Amino acid sequence: MGTSRRPLGPFSVAPIGYGATRLAGPNVFGPTKDRRLGGGSIDPNSVLEAPELVGVATRLRCTPSQVALASARDASRNLLVIPGTSSLRHLRENLSAMAVQLDADALGQLALMWRH
Repeated sequence: MGTSRRPLGPFSVAPIGYGATRLAGPNVFGPTKDRRLGGGSIDPNSVLEAPELVGVATRLRCTPSQVALASARDASRNLLVIPGTSSLRHLRENLSAMAVQLDADALGQLALMWRH
């Protein structure tokens, strides 16, 4: 059998801190500040504030951003994650995310974010 080639599908670009985990309802996480954007307010339902993501990051000894990038990286063979930053510190953090290995427990915990 030959290999099939799939065309590149549509894609979107968004700051990782703006991925909402709760599509409706009250702001369950309370107000927060995004230090990466100069302290401006971010969506209080940001994926980076989700208790499930924070819990996985704590257990794996990495940052919530690194877990989110690793999860996106592993989501599909047809998905290419290209994180951007204007900070050398965040560039290092983003590159380190490629070493984060999400085990079955982590994947199960992250799946809970979408069940609320």
